[in-house]
Amino acid sequence: MPLNFTFALSQQQTFELRCDYGSRRLDKAELAALIDLCEQNYYAQQKDYLPYLTQLGRQLYQWLDGKEGWLRRALDEADEQTIYLDLIKTSEAQGLNPETERVALGLAHLPWELLDDGAGFLIERQNLSLLPVRSVQQRQTQIIGVQNRPLRLLFMATSPEDPRVPSLGFEREEANILQATKGSAFGVDCRGKRLGCRIS
Repeated sequence: MPLNFTFALSQQQTFELRCDYGSRRLDKAELAALIDLCEQNYYAQQKDYLPYLTQLGRQLYQWLDGKEGWLRRALDEADEQTIYLDLIKTSEAQGLNPETERVALGLAHLPWELLDDGAGFLIERQNLSLLPVRSVQQRQTQIIGVQNRPLRLLFMATSPEDPRVPSLGFEREEANILQATKGSAFGVDCRGKRLGCRIS
């Protein structure tokens, strides 16, 4: 059974994290500091530095897990788990003061793919699907320090390293990707077997 973490805004423009286990109020200043950290030291970097990415992933994990241990509990409860991070309510909120709007938009752009529980990045686990759900908006934001980035995906077709598993049919995989995205609003560009398909 999937677990949903929903980020929501109250009428007083305070942030809440809600899930099946309960809800808790989020400290706006702490959240703004986390967003600033990622904007300055992750998105602005030209080169990835693994120890730093791990450290940032641990901070993000501990912040999301909280003193209640909700994320840890979700990971322990099932062998196969899907965790949704619903970021739509905050990114679509209107009529916010500039400080709250900046934090609301920045929340959707946190690097959730770096979540690390100390044993490794969660996204690398075979029995776990971690799915940030974001709103894709056409409006341009002028909030300083937060960019409204376009959605970009890259599908990479690679053969398994285990010799007991048959090699991947690259052309077939490419055809499957093109078929699955046919008629969508995405543009698909397949440039050779090793490059995979880019959707933007």
